Amino acid sequence: MAIFKHEPSPVPEGMEPCEVPLIEQLRSVPKNYMTCAPIQWDEAGNETGHRFIPVGLMMHRAAEELERLAALESPQEGHCNSCDTWRLCELHMKCLNPPKAAERCGFPPSTVDALLEPYLAATRAERAGKQQAYLERSHLVAALARMFYAGIRQTKIDGWSPDWYGCVYIDLPSGQISYHYHDSHAHLFDGLPPYNKPWDGHDKDTVHKRLSELSVASAAPRSKS
Repeated sequence: MAIFKHEPSPVPEGMEPCEVPLIEQLRSVPKNYMTCAPIQWDEAGNETGHRFIPVGLMMHRAAEELERLAALESPQEGHCNSCDTWRLCELHMKCLNPPKAAERCGFPPSTVDALLEPYLAATRAERAGKQQAYLERSHLVAALARMFYAGIRQTKIDGWSPDWYGCVYIDLPSGQISYHYHDSHAHLFDGLPPYNKPWDGHDKDTVHKRLSELSVASAAPRSKS
C-alpha cells in the first residue's frame, strides 16, 4: 500500500494548464495510492489513529467514468470553451463547483456532477473524519476542565470562523492551557464559569509540554486559585 503526501506541481512557464488529457492525469495517479487523515490523538497531542482514503482507486474509477460519458457525447456538442479540448478541464474541476465547471467547459451539469463525484466523495469523507476527531477531542478537554479550575470565553482569532471562537481555559499545576471548540460542542462545557484571567501567551507546543508534566497525583477536584 502506497501512502505519501502529494504536492501539486506548478504549471511550467509558457505551458497551458490543460495540455495533458484529464484521463491521462487521473491514471497517472498510482491505483494503490492512499492518503490518510488523523482521527484520534493522545493526551500529548500525538496522532494515534488514522483514516485511509483510497484516492488512487477513486481517480481510476473517475477516468473510466469519464471515458464512458465522453463516448455518449458528440464532439460537436461539448468541449472546454477555455481550453478547446474534448474533456472537462482539470483546471476547472479543482474548484469543485459543478455549475461553474459546466458553464466554463460547456458540459451538461449531469455530466459534470458525475465527473466531480469522486473528488466530492473524498472531500466529504475527509471532512467527516475531522469532525469526529474534533468531537472526541472536545469530550476529552471537557473532562480535563472538570478536574482543574477552568472557564470559558469567546476568543477571536483572525481568519477563523466565528463558530470556532469558543475557548476553554484550564489552569493546570504546570500552567495555563486552552482549546478552542466549535459552537456545536458548547454544551460539553455547560456550567463552566467565565474565564477572566489573561492569556499567558502559551502556544500549542507549550500546551503539550504542560500536559506532559501532569501527574496522576496532581489531578484534584476543581477549585479556584
